[in-house]
Amino acid sequence: MVAVDLSGSMSEMDFSSSDGQAVSRLDAVKSVLHEFVATREGDRLGLILFGDAAYLQTPFTADHDVWLALLDQTEVAMAGQSTHLGDAIVSRLRYLNNLNRQKTKRKSSWY
Repeated sequence: MVAVDLSGSMSEMDFSSSDGQAVSRLDAVKSVLHEFVATREGDRLGLILFGDAAYLQTPFTADHDVWLALLDQTEVAMAGQSTHLGDAIVSRLRYLNNLNRQKTKRKSSWY
């Protein structure tokens, strides 16, 4: 599960692309995540976006093309201007806890 900050500060142009162009923090994150996903063959990925609050953009999926498309659609401040990292962490933990409960229910249904 990957959490991406979409707060207002992510529009700051204080990173450089591989060709030396100034890019926003969000564009730098997207670039790094594209490289990361290319190395995760067979892995399922999820995406949480956060700003004023946290939102599950995509649950775990093995479809990396969809995951990247949803990442690429993100924009600064679409989740609010401020940064509430704690909400993103809580959202991630709730999602993982629900997954564990679902697995437990499936396992117990075999008995």
